[in-house]
Formats: sequence, structure tokens, C-alpha cells
Amino acid sequence: ECDESEIVRKLEETIPKPVPPMMPRGMYIYGNVGTGKTVLMDMFYETTNITRKRRVHFHEFMIEVHQRIHKWKMERLKTKGRDLHINLSSEADAIVQVARMISNESILLAFDEFVVTDCADALMMRNLFDELFSQGTVVIATSNTAPEDLYYQGLNRHYFLPFIDTLKRYCKPHDMETKFDYRLKKADAVDVAASRYVSPLGRDADAYIEEKFEEFGAGKPLLPKVIDVAFGRTLAIEKTRGDAALFDFYELCDGRLPAFGPADFKAVCDNFEYIFVKNVPELGEENHNEARRFVTFIDQVYDRRRKLFLSAAKSFDELCIQNSHSSAEESNLLSVKELKTAMRRMSSRLGEMQNPHWPDA
Repeated sequence: ECDESEIVRKLEETIPKPVPPMMPRGMYIYGNVGTGKTVLMDMFYETTNITRKRRVHFHEFMIEVHQRIHKWKMERLKTKGRDLHINLSSEADAIVQVARMISNESILLAFDEFVVTDCADALMMRNLFDELFSQGTVVIATSNTAPEDLYYQGLNRHYFLPFIDTLKRYCKPHDMETKFDYRLKKADAVDVAASRYVSPLGRDADAYIEEKFEEFGAGKPLLPKVIDVAFGRTLAIEKTRGDAALFDFYELCDGRLPAFGPADFKAVCDNFEYIFVKNVPELGEENHNEARRFVTFIDQVYDRRRKLFLSAAKSFDELCIQNSHSSAEESNLLSVKELKTAMRRMSSRLGEMQNPHWPDA
């Protein structure tokens, strides 16, 4: 004679299990700089009728993920105190919980410039995206890197490799298969006299930047301004005029000073419509730390469609130099290879942004 639980179990076995709904597959669009990857993604994003969607630069997204994980942990600590025993449940996993929050907010995520160079990002991405995909989130991404080459030669890459399989399963890879740079084609037609980019450096270049800074400052007084950054930090900007801010390159990127980071660049772009930068030197492996910070800055300016005025040592297509003294082993390092690709992207974007009609051109 069967007890009640056994009867229920047998009845459940006779009921067909519901078929889970088909989840649309996303896309991972990759290829050389300026080949139209972002244009294609934006066309799709703008025409889809999905309301719960978000387009974001991938680097900015990961900064936000770290912030939300930190906030979630602090709130849990405040309400529940410290766990007396190791808790491996999903309810105690900050990455899983943040991923669920993101999925509730957006069922479509569009990432521009998908690249992984940070070890902390690489180690969390498998858990983060496993949960995003399991919740039904669809991902569209652009990148200069083939999926198989993501985080290539990165620290502890073997922990990252399962993510690549997950990415390819949920996002169809598509290679643009061209080296033609459409941004540089547009830049060739720009009137140099009307450009927002001036070189070489010197008195004339300084005078040009100062003149434009005053012009676009709309007659506002020259004042310092304090702006909010992530994690409750603030940032003091020494020279501002209304919606315009003026920086020296070394103020933004020199590691000997309290150099700006990605969150600082984001805050600058959130607070100012017109951004002026003086004294940009040639960039390459010799000053790779400064170059990397400047690339991150340009990505933020470009993604937020801010109006940028620069004075630089060389024209935008000659600003980034390749160091011929690098050994083959050094040239194959993840950081060096990624920087070279990123600098090509930066040159291409600078070419487009020098147009006086940017970002409407």
C-alpha cells in the first residue's frame, strides 16, 4: 500500500514536464577597428521593440558590477551580520544575486568593446554570465578580439576558458572579415582648419585650446568644480567653465600623480559636454600605462558622444607608435597585444571625433 507522498510522486511522473521557452541566441561581432561593428549593433538595438534593454561600454559595465557586488555585500553584512559558517548557497553568492538583479532590469544587454584584461573580471565572468544566461538575458557584443583569443595569455586563464565556451553557446560569433576603416575614410574629408584636433604641440596649439575652451564655456567664469565618482568618492576638477572642462594630459594619465581611473573618466563625461585636453604626447609601449589610461578615457568620451578638443604631439594617425625594441616574447604578452589593438581603435575614433559636427555627423 502506497503512502500519500508516493501517490503524488507517481502522479507527477505521468504529467508531461513543461517545455522551457526557446531563448534567442545573441551575437558576438568582432573584427578590425572602424569596420562598422558598433553601427550594426546600434541599428539592431535602436530598432528592436524590447523595452527592458541596455546598451553600455563593457568596461563601464564591469565597473558597475564590482560596485553592485560591494554594495550587496555591505547591505547583507548590515542586515544579517557575518556568516558563522561557510555558506555556498546562491542566496549568499553576491555575483549570482547581482546577475539576477541585472537580468530583472534588462533582458537585452548590448556591450560595446568587449575585452577582458583584468584578472578579477576574468575570474568572475563565468559565474556572472552563467547566471545572466540562465535567467534568459540575451547578449549582443562588439569586440576587436575573436572569442577564442579573449584574455589570451592572461593570469590563470584556465579558469576563464569555460566562459568562452558559454559565450559561444549563447552568442553566435560573427567575423566582419574586412580591414577597411570607415572612420578614417570619414576623417579624410574633414577640413583641418575646422578640426577639433590640433598638432604639433606649442604656443599656437595651447592658444587654440584655450580659445575654444573659453568659447564653448559660453562666457562662464573659470572655476574649480567637485564632482561625484563611484564608491562615494569625489573628484576635484581645477578648470571648468559651465559645461566645459580643461585638462592637461599628465593631469589625466600620469601615474606619478593621483592618476584618473575608469570611474573618474566616466564621471567627467557624465558632468561635462565639452572636454579639452592639452599636451598629448606620442603614445606607445614606452609610456604604456599612460597610453592605456588615455585609451580608456577616449572610449568613455566616444561612447558618451562628448565633444573633445585635443592638442597633441602628432596627428591622430601618427600619435600611436610601435616600439621596435620589443622582443617577440614581450610583444605576445596579453597587455601589449591588447594595447596595440586598443591604440588602433583610439586613433580611428580620434579621426572620427575631429569632425566639427561630431557626434551628429
